Amino acid sequence: MKNKHIVLTSALAIGAVISFSMTIASFKIVNNDNNSTSDIEVNNIAADSDNTTQCNVIETDSTSASLDFGIIRPSEDSLNFTQLELHSDSLPVYTMEQVNEIIDEGTDEYYNNNGSFLINTDNYIYNVCAIDSTSGASDIDLLEYKSYIYHMMLNSVDYFNNAQGEMVYAMNFDSPIEIEFQTDIDEQCSYECLTQNGEIVEINFVEDNVAYTVDAINCTYVSYSQGDVIEFSISDNDRFVMLDSGETLAVNRNDLTNLATAGNSCLFPQSYAMSYLSDFSSWNISGMENLCGRDCVIVDGTANGNSFTMWIDVNTGILMKYVDIEGYVQVDSIAIDENIEVNSFSSEMYTKAE
Repeated sequence: MKNKHIVLTSALAIGAVISFSMTIASFKIVNNDNNSTSDIEVNNIAADSDNTTQCNVIETDSTSASLDFGIIRPSEDSLNFTQLELHSDSLPVYTMEQVNEIIDEGTDEYYNNNGSFLINTDNYIYNVCAIDSTSGASDIDLLEYKSYIYHMMLNSVDYFNNAQGEMVYAMNFDSPIEIEFQTDIDEQCSYECLTQNGEIVEINFVEDNVAYTVDAINCTYVSYSQGDVIEFSISDNDRFVMLDSGETLAVNRNDLTNLATAGNSCLFPQSYAMSYLSDFSSWNISGMENLCGRDCVIVDGTANGNSFTMWIDVNTGILMKYVDIEGYVQVDSIAIDENIEVNSFSSEMYTKAE
């Protein structure tokens, strides 16, 4: 098994920085204070709150055991159901060495136990859909329902296999970015087309373990091989922790959607969950609404002094809509777990960048 360790990355504010290029094999860390950058090898990175450091699992060249990395998707008759973990507002305090050990143990558990341990969503969907601001749920039930929402956002990629659709990202940009996306998690292929001001500006592909980023304006592309996908199973309460140094630390799973923009901001909103929902006292369930044919729970809250509202698909944890003072993210259409054909890259259409 390849040795794994985590990488600390500079803090980013959600919506303040977004990269159009794929972030599976490398990422340019942006320092908001002086706009300086540094390159770092990571599997993925997601935006976070102002005072939170991100860590991402990466791989090194040395080997210590024999485990085949990749994604394990259990069949319907071999699903690993587990009990929903109730959320604790008291952050666990760890050293960096302890965090590394938790991730190592979680990786071994994932590959030795046939993938992620899922919760049986049927036990919660009906009750969450029935709750609203006047339903008078008990504190115990409310903690359970909130824990369900938090879990689904942290682990949404475990609850669907493929998706395609269109969305708008309008956070801290002069004009909104329209995004067409397609992803097949089982096949590990994806397509993402970004349009701004009526012009296609970038297209991203992932197929056969190679990522392609197309500069649509200049009709050029760059490509790179992706590393092994490393998955792990750890407690939801260990995803957002306090280091003994006093920093908060977000432990990110790999974004299995392979979508640079639609993944982090919609299909796999783990960073939104940890940044905005980790403090359960700061948000409430205010109702339900159907968006694009998906039953969504509405969450209202405050973070860093600003209010926000989220619409979260109760069946998958996908973030269907997000609104705060700085802008919005909104899915305009989506199809989940249908027969889709992901657009493939063609080198004949573009020139390889020098």
